[in-house]
Amino acid sequence: MTGTEAVDLNVVDLVAVNLADLLTQIDGWEIELSPGGEIKIIHSVGAEIERTNMGLLENVLDFIADPNIAFLLISLGAVALFIEIFSPGLIGPGVFGEIMLILAFFSLGTLETNPAGIALVVLAFILLGVEMFFIPGFGVFGIGGIISLLVGGLILFSDAPTEPVLSIWVLVGVATFVGTSFFGFWAILLKERRKPARDFSTAHRMVGKRGHTRSVLQPNGTALVDSELWTARSTGGQIDELVEIEVVGLDGLCLIVKAIEG
Repeated sequence: MTGTEAVDLNVVDLVAVNLADLLTQIDGWEIELSPGGEIKIIHSVGAEIERTNMGLLENVLDFIADPNIAFLLISLGAVALFIEIFSPGLIGPGVFGEIMLILAFFSLGTLETNPAGIALVVLAFILLGVEMFFIPGFGVFGIGGIISLLVGGLILFSDAPTEPVLSIWVLVGVATFVGTSFFGFWAILLKERRKPARDFSTAHRMVGKRGHTRSVLQPNGTALVDSELWTARSTGGQIDELVEIEVVGLDGLCLIVKAIEG
């Protein structure tokens, strides 16, 4: 192509080994800025080269805008939220999960996604949650959740042929991790449910403890037991003030006490 011909950029097929080679090849080309418009001549040899690199934030956002990272963020964020629900009060998993899901939504917003894939991924975690919290045993809902996660991951970016394909290793690895995590939570929850009921009543906690009377028990009065002031009733007649006592029972919120000999 000579420098006297106007270049149609829509049909140019150019191969250059490096930037210097590219600048040499396009030097002298005439570019028609618009149909029938002004023609400009490219003077690229010896031109000053100015490089503009992405900043830290742009690099982070570019890293997040990847199908594999998006799928990881969705899955790990959901698991973190389930950990918070399973053990309320930890705070850390809940905050971490919310941040990861927000980043996942950003990533999905920059990619072409299949709505059916998103629906299947959401359904997967709903089924796993139902299995863990409402249905005893790791059965149909749990297996259905894992299958839904795998199929959803496979078709999540199926409408985006120009985007990177979701790695099968990432898909299988995430599905394995999610399934193992939920099975572990289910096993712990099932173990707790099978434990015999414990008696955490005040009577069970107070019986056998010692204290001192704070007033004369005739037979009712007050006593200080375990640094707490209680209404107390004597089992053996009057007990004077500041006498050491032992709790032998409980009647509602009234301690049944006896004096300790000596």
